[in-house]
Amino acid sequence: MIQYDLATPPLVSDLHILATVRSSTVDFLSAYNAFSLYIDRDRVEFGVRRSEYIHRWVKKESSTSNDEISVVSNWPKLGGPHVAILPEGQRIFLGELPQGVVIEFATWRGDSVAHSLTNLVRVRVNKDGIADIE
Repeated sequence: MIQYDLATPPLVSDLHILATVRSSTVDFLSAYNAFSLYIDRDRVEFGVRRSEYIHRWVKKESSTSNDEISVVSNWPKLGGPHVAILPEGQRIFLGELPQGVVIEFATWRGDSVAHSLTNLVRVRVNKDGIADIE
């Protein structure tokens, strides 16, 4: 389960974030409806389709960016063992997820549809919990 922390302040820039849960287990994804979470300065929208915002041909920019996403562990005061910290301080809680699930965080600036990504981070759930970050 992933959950956006509504207690954090909204985005203030033209940053867009899409968090997508992917799994090789069809039953898991059907329960989450191929779950994606879209965030911009005007809204937080759950259950969107990734293809509405990011097309397959979109690539990560080669330039450096300050749109970093970090995943921290053992922060029980923030709601769970793993928390994704977004570029402007917003948080997404990463709860218990089955092995093999990948959570992809994509960021871009400008239009609501990505023309190029400023960051792409994949967090993979292994048998010991969320540990592998690409």
